[in-house]
Amino acid sequence: MGIFGLNWNFPIFNRDKSGSSFYDVTSYNNWSKSQGNLAIAQSHPILTPALLFVSKLFSQAHFDVIRTSTGKSVPNDPTLKLLRNPNPTQTLPDFLETLMFMQIANGVGVIYSKRNILGGGVNSLYALDYNLIEFPESLKKGNFINKTQTERYLNTKILYDRQGENITIALRDLMFFYDLPNGMQRNPYNVCSRLDGLKQTLINTQDSLIAKNIILKSNGKEIISGVKDGFPLDPDEKAEIEKMYNEDYGVAFNRKRGIVLEASVTHKSLHIALRDLGLDESVKTDGNIIYTALHVPKDILSLDLKKTTYVNQKESMVAYIRSFFKVKT
Repeated sequence: MGIFGLNWNFPIFNRDKSGSSFYDVTSYNNWSKSQGNLAIAQSHPILTPALLFVSKLFSQAHFDVIRTSTGKSVPNDPTLKLLRNPNPTQTLPDFLETLMFMQIANGVGVIYSKRNILGGGVNSLYALDYNLIEFPESLKKGNFINKTQTERYLNTKILYDRQGENITIALRDLMFFYDLPNGMQRNPYNVCSRLDGLKQTLINTQDSLIAKNIILKSNGKEIISGVKDGFPLDPDEKAEIEKMYNEDYGVAFNRKRGIVLEASVTHKSLHIALRDLGLDESVKTDGNIIYTALHVPKDILSLDLKKTTYVNQKESMVAYIRSFFKVKT
């Protein structure tokens, strides 16, 4: 059983007596287990464009190496050469965009510094999917290490992508960038994402758009039911009555404005007024919550459809870049 062919586990939009609207989400566990944050971040109608905005903005970063003794730039520094061509499949903007996108979605962005087999130097950089990393049990304790233990600690191996690449990587070859503070778990590399607190909002937004689509498809449908007992009409009488109702109506050869039946019928429209359900208002509210979580100013991204001036938009963009993309050395 279900509604419009959907299983009862589907989140249902309701409105209580006070007029407040809400969702009965009964399929949350199934939804969250079937897709991780990264998969949801790539397919959400509001979150995905917002994450792309933040990530693409970050990918435009410019890097310089400055020699501290002279204060001059070193354009041919090996680190810059590596950044300009991080790996065979990505340019620097692609690499940075991937790193920032996964940092917000997974809560952790991970860079793998792949070394030469013989020389030991780093020859490429890869952004890893944190969800595919398996940490050893030893990292859940013994985090209070001193300098003499650091070397052994950094040689601890993790397993990456058991079902795919299936490789072991030493911690010294990994760099971790956290979305939330990493000192609140036994394993310092196990960090939540800000999206974890938005799961219900993300569900509501996506399902309200699905509900709207279902209603749009059902609108225009009608129910016509007949009463059992009717009245007899012979063909001539029926034709005469229809001619009387359709006389001089329209210009088409098959013009008709009435049908004569031999039984009484009732009619009921299945049309639902979308405005009364408040789906669009709910999407706007949830969307602005998502933008706020990403610290994106309303003058840059908003679902309120309110016009903003070019000056306000420019000032908001400058303030946003200065606040959240500070220069680090």
